[in-house]
Amino acid sequence: MKAKFEIFKSGIFSSHESYKKAALFVTRIGPDNLISLTQGIADGGHAIVVWYWVKNAPTAKDRLKALRQKT
Repeated sequence: MKAKFEIFKSGIFSSHESYKKAALFVTRIGPDNLISLTQGIADGGHAIVVWYWVKNAPTAKDRLKALRQKT
C-alpha cells in the first residue's frame, strides 16, 4: 500500500466549502483507507490535509510478467 494526501484550501472567510469538499472526499475513500486529517491556516486561509492509503497499482512490468506466466 502507498500513503497519499489531498489538500483542500480556502480563503480566510470561506472555510465551510473546503470542509464540505474534504468530507465528501473522506466519504468517497472510506474509513478503512483514511490515515488522518489535519487542519491549519496557510497562505492567509484554511487548509485541510487528508492522508489516506491506496493500493499499489500494478506496473507495466508487473502486467507483462503476469501475461508471460499465463502462457
